[in-house]
Amino acid sequence: MQLVYYRGWLILGGILLVAVWWLSLRPSPPSIDLPYGDKLGHLTIYTIQMIWAAWLWPRQRWLPALSLCVMGAILEVLQGMSGYRTFEYADMAANAAGVLLGWTLALMPFSLGLLTLDMALARRFGRS
Repeated sequence: MQLVYYRGWLILGGILLVAVWWLSLRPSPPSIDLPYGDKLGHLTIYTIQMIWAAWLWPRQRWLPALSLCVMGAILEVLQGMSGYRTFEYADMAANAAGVLLGWTLALMPFSLGLLTLDMALARRFGRS
């Protein structure tokens, strides 16, 4: 079934990707006041991105999964080259773990979440 608001979900995901790039390359990264909080942040955002991608492209999950892993590696390299951020293999591992977790969660019963939300919005705004 095709999403009614596919373009909107695509734009929302694009905004998320831009936010990840911006947060990853700005001089002062956001911090989470927990042990390994930055790794938790990497895991969480890459999980969210992968769930979003798996919802939009359920039959081609491998392509966004690979793209997100490559993006995470590129961002780490750029951070290392920046002079004000650091390159960390552990961040790349947290990114990849987030992609794997997102892939796995997208296979769960609630994986129809975007479709359900899209249909509810379409009913609410009369675009069924």
